[in-house]
Amino acid sequence: MDDLIVAIQSLARSGEAKVGSGVSEQEIGEAEALLGSFPPDFRVYLRTFGWMSIGSEEFFGLGPDVQHPSMLITNATLHERADGGLPSDMITFLNNGAGDLACFRGRPDTDDGGTVYWFLHETRELEATGQTFTEFVREIIDWVLDESNS
Repeated sequence: MDDLIVAIQSLARSGEAKVGSGVSEQEIGEAEALLGSFPPDFRVYLRTFGWMSIGSEEFFGLGPDVQHPSMLITNATLHERADGGLPSDMITFLNNGAGDLACFRGRPDTDDGGTVYWFLHETRELEATGQTFTEFVREIIDWVLDESNS
C-alpha cells in the first residue's frame, strides 16, 4: 500500500488527483459502527487521505473536507442500501457514473479478503472483480496515466 500512497500523492501534486487530509481511528471506528468493518487497506486509505478523486473517479470517504455530503461513505452506503438495493452487508466506495457501485463486504467473518465487487444497479447483482481495494485503485491510476500519455 505504501507505493500506492506515493503514487496517489504524486498524482495529486500533478493535478490529476485530489485528496483529503485523512481521518482519525475514532472517525473510522464510528463509520464502521454504522456500516460494518472495512478491509485493512481501505482503513489505510481513510487514515491517509479520507477521500480522493483520481481522474474522473471520485471515491467516497470521510472527513470534514469531503467535497459534498453525498461523497461521505456513510451517506452513500446508507442511501444505496435504503433506496438502491445495495445488500445490507456491502459498503460502497465508488459510483462509476453509470449507477454501478464498487463495494466490499462489511463483515469481518467472510473469507473474501476484502474483495471488491461491482453492484450492478440494473440487475441488482454482485460481480466479483477478484481485486482488493489496493489493486482496484492501482488499475484506475494506470488508466489515468495511460490517458494522460495519449
